[in-house]
Amino acid sequence: MKNHETKEYMKKFLLVFSILGGIVLSARAQQLPNYGFNNWKSSCASTESFGATEGMRQRPGVEPSEWNGSSVNQKVSGVTKEQQLIYNDNNAVKMVNTYVGINLGITKIGSVAPGYITFGTPWVYAVAKVKECNGGTYGGLNFTYKPDAITGRYKRTDSTGENSYIVAYLWNGTFTSKVGSVSSPSELRDNVDYAILGKTTPTTSGTLVASCDYAFTSTNGDWQTITVPLNYVSTSAPTMMNVVISGGNYWDRSSLKENTTLIADDIRFVYYSTLKTLSYDGATLNIPAVDGVLDMSSVTYDASKLAYTLNGQSATATTLYNEESAVLTIVVSNVDADIDGQSNHTYYIQFAKPVHEHTFKYEAAGASLKVLCSDCGEALGTITMVLPSDLTYSSKAKAVTLEGAIEGVQNPTVVYSSGNAPINVGTYTASITLGGATATIEYTIKAKDIAAAVVGNFAAMTYTGKAQTPAAEVTLEGYGAITGTWSQVTNVTDKTTFTANGNYTGTISNVACNMQAKDIAGATVGTFATMTYTGKAQTPAAEVTLEGYGAITGTWSQVTNVTDKATFTANGNYTGAISNVACNMQAKDIAGATVGTFATMTYTGKAQTPTAEVTLEGYGVVTGTWSQVTNVADKATFTANGNYTGTLRASTGMAPMTITVLSASIADVAFDAEGNYTFVVTNVAFDTELAATDYTTTTQLVGENVEGTTSEVLITFDMLNTNYAFAANTLTATVNLLKHEHEWTYTADGATIYATCSDTNANCPTPTATITLQAPLDATYSGAPKRVTLAGNYPGLTNLEEFITYEGDCTSVGTHTASINYEGVVATLEFTILPKDMTDEVVVKGIADSYEFTGELIEPSITVMYGDTALVEGQDYVVTISDNLEAGTGTVLITFMGNYSGSTTITFAIIDTTIEAIMQSEHIVCYDLYGRRVLEPLKGEIYIINGKKVRW
Repeated sequence: MKNHETKEYMKKFLLVFSILGGIVLSARAQQLPNYGFNNWKSSCASTESFGATEGMRQRPGVEPSEWNGSSVNQKVSGVTKEQQLIYNDNNAVKMVNTYVGINLGITKIGSVAPGYITFGTPWVYAVAKVKECNGGTYGGLNFTYKPDAITGRYKRTDSTGENSYIVAYLWNGTFTSKVGSVSSPSELRDNVDYAILGKTTPTTSGTLVASCDYAFTSTNGDWQTITVPLNYVSTSAPTMMNVVISGGNYWDRSSLKENTTLIADDIRFVYYSTLKTLSYDGATLNIPAVDGVLDMSSVTYDASKLAYTLNGQSATATTLYNEESAVLTIVVSNVDADIDGQSNHTYYIQFAKPVHEHTFKYEAAGASLKVLCSDCGEALGTITMVLPSDLTYSSKAKAVTLEGAIEGVQNPTVVYSSGNAPINVGTYTASITLGGATATIEYTIKAKDIAAAVVGNFAAMTYTGKAQTPAAEVTLEGYGAITGTWSQVTNVTDKTTFTANGNYTGTISNVACNMQAKDIAGATVGTFATMTYTGKAQTPAAEVTLEGYGAITGTWSQVTNVTDKATFTANGNYTGAISNVACNMQAKDIAGATVGTFATMTYTGKAQTPTAEVTLEGYGVVTGTWSQVTNVADKATFTANGNYTGTLRASTGMAPMTITVLSASIADVAFDAEGNYTFVVTNVAFDTELAATDYTTTTQLVGENVEGTTSEVLITFDMLNTNYAFAANTLTATVNLLKHEHEWTYTADGATIYATCSDTNANCPTPTATITLQAPLDATYSGAPKRVTLAGNYPGLTNLEEFITYEGDCTSVGTHTASINYEGVVATLEFTILPKDMTDEVVVKGIADSYEFTGELIEPSITVMYGDTALVEGQDYVVTISDNLEAGTGTVLITFMGNYSGSTTITFAIIDTTIEAIMQSEHIVCYDLYGRRVLEPLKGEIYIINGKKVRW
């Protein structure tokens, strides 16, 4: 609702506006004349007749002033027939479809005439042949306005089911077309309704500006307001208009039904004067009700951000903004009344009223936020965070409170580092933020000390050999059971400590928990630790375990001899004894004994017994025997005996036998194809016979690397057998360096030439080489010559491609031959060039989507393009056209040939436009040349059937 201030301001604004609007609306030239049908003619005007009766004929009955009705005055078979179709129904107009004709006894001659009113001139073509009868309206009224809709009140009082029509149209210029019989209209008239609305083709045309063509049926016998929008198809201004209100089917006189009755009243144009859309700063707004107020009091008005569109071709809007009240008024006006009878509508938008806007300056100091207005300097207040008075854990949240206030600002939200106000022990921060300034306060919630806590009774425990956690409840008055942990106890003498945790602190120490020792009855003695005889008393070591407890504590009595038995006495957490236990003393193991220096030995190839003293610290010389060794790498084994046990292994230090190289030579060598040598050592002799597997040799050329000369090679001997060692491991020998020269013999087999080297001077590193012709990688026709490739090579020979020859240009599809001739030897390869598949590669031109049936073969002139190249028919392709005589679908099959393969199929339609063919269609619609629908065409006449002009 608008406030009082807004209403008073609006009264002043609208008073001036309404005075201006009243002047504009006073002429009323923009409205339909006599739209309420309050005035009626004393005598009717005339309808132009054609056919049996020519000229203007005055209509019988009554009709409203300014309007023309469709009442009939015409001759039927020489008989004048007057028939009233328009009636005054309490200053409303009633239109009745009525049969007009004569009764000849055997038959009747006539048809149903439509009841309608219009501002134009009705015309009628009436003859005895009913199928040729026709009618309509031409002309209208001068009119230069742009209404948005036509509205009126209507009532149907019949049950024929036939459509009634509301037709209105505005235009400029002149449409000229013929009127008359259905089949042969012959009289030129201007601005015929069929021509203006595009239902027939005029000989000259103006411009249709806007129109509506609305059909409706029954209104159930009640008055119904019907508003039909006008559809504008041109922005130009109209100069003429006409309206037709028809009780029956105005456009199809063949479907008129007798007694269809329509009553109409208050037929007038509508000029919309309302807002269509409204937005501010790009956001769409809900348009307020007329005279209502849109509340945008939180937004400061900025004219550049307001946008709106209007309903109404001629609507205009006036805006006025009151700086004091911050009310924007939008008045939308039009030249005449809207659907509600008003020619203007007013909308109000309440924006934020101008007030001093404080410019806040925020300052944070510790836990406080202070705010000043930087424009006016006014102190706007301070907000301070205050900590709780008690910061010891109490199981309740410890929230800060805010003291103070800031003018115009709600208290800020307190943000805690813990998310919500903290409860548990810890250090937290609380902060408040305004305008980028943040005040912070830190505080700590301390744990509750458990001094004065009470310990309940401990649960019973018996020693288990494992750590146990005592169980006793600790309570603090006012807090109940408190959280914490008892330290574990293992032994019967242990005492426990309770340490508070979480929200509690402090300890309760030195608390006895009354654990009892465990009797060892049923204990098991494990394997004794090995004891070695020493000649002195020793204490046995063996684990005593009790099922479920593991090893138990106690002492063993000492034993000296291997046959002695010991007694175990439990102590500490255990009680009881185990007696008369054998403890199994063993001989002394010589592990860790020291081996002295072995006597000197040299490899002889035979078994030898080493000699070396073995001693054990604290025991002196150990008795035992050494095993024999044969090779340098062999180790000897010492086996202890007597009071000792165990073995030792040691290297004896046997020296290898020294070998002297007496002689060696190098076999002649030849260069390989890469200029490298492979040396072979021969005639090796030693002072002691060695096997070939006892040593290896490596060679290195130390003289000059010149073919056909003698050079020096250093031979190095490496001993593999560790029983021997070379006195000296190098020797120099001479070698003849031979040069290898290929002696090629060439042979051919199919597409391959083989080269075989027969040089006997030295082994050829590559005794056989081949060159093979290979088919082109891409064997598909491309318009360019195809060339083979070579696989393989001859050592030292290049550019073998120059020896290749071809038969023909090797361009077109087919089998071709390539040859290579080298040293009189010829290899040959046949290869095939395949046609290129053109199925999806070409563009076919010259074939239309459809052709009219002519009775002759349809043979399009075809061009086939591959890129920018036009292919040649008969050479590159053949064309087969089928189904190209009768109406239907014709097919063009393009089959590629020669250098091309594949095919492409294109279809086209053959349309039979003869009337016989068209009339066989299931969905034909036939009109005469004036746009009227014809159900039974006349032979020899021209019609528009399914959009085609044809002669029946």
